[in-house]
Amino acid sequence: MPSFDIVSQVNSMELENAVNQAKKELANRFDFKGFTAEIVLEKDEIKLSAEDQFKISALDEMVFGKLAKRGISMKNVDRGEPDISPLGHARQSIKIKQGIEAPITRTPLRLLNPYVAKTGPVATNEGGAAIAFKCPSDNGAKAGVWKDPKPTVYENFGSSHFYNASANSNDGSKGLMLRKVANILNPTKIILANDFSFNCYFDYGLTKAVFEYMYWHDKTRLGYGNVLFNDSHVGYHQATTKSPDFQRGPTWSFLWNDE
Repeated sequence: MPSFDIVSQVNSMELENAVNQAKKELANRFDFKGFTAEIVLEKDEIKLSAEDQFKISALDEMVFGKLAKRGISMKNVDRGEPDISPLGHARQSIKIKQGIEAPITRTPLRLLNPYVAKTGPVATNEGGAAIAFKCPSDNGAKAGVWKDPKPTVYENFGSSHFYNASANSNDGSKGLMLRKVANILNPTKIILANDFSFNCYFDYGLTKAVFEYMYWHDKTRLGYGNVLFNDSHVGYHQATTKSPDFQRGPTWSFLWNDE
């Protein structure tokens, strides 16, 4: 099963060390003697300034060399283009990204957290998808059959999402349980993981009770949620309690062999 594409968070101490080493090299560089040049770290942005384009390029190489030596991945570094003034003075911004932006679709509706910091494969309830799906508008689990609800779904379960193991109906033969990537006929349609709010059939089949958390994205409409597909793209969809709408829709499906 493919994992969500995420990378490690940049260590702030290593970032500061890299910048300090670059500053030290700048102070000792013979080719900068008598010239005005500066390297400044402001939170997750490194600002460079120099008297001309040649010098700003030298500063850029200096900083990037130190970042690499401190083990900071270039995937986390957004190298801005130099800004040259009419008088020739040069400035440049190097931004440090704390995680890689997820492949989300920009809409007014909230999707997955756009920045996730995690190294290695995502596993249930451990700082990977659990972070990606932790929803700030989680209304909690105050309704349905819970006898002692906690403030949020996250605090009840340790996550705010489901993996598609059983096709949303406790039937392991229909979900992704024990399936391999090669088995998935349509990875752009088959669900890998999703918000709790999208699983509005959860417990409804037995109790006919709909949990309050099923409305956390939309206070008036049931079953809207974030959905992560097997090809790693993210969508915002609605499921219902009606068969077969809790298992498949026009553009999504929990059933591993749907095409």
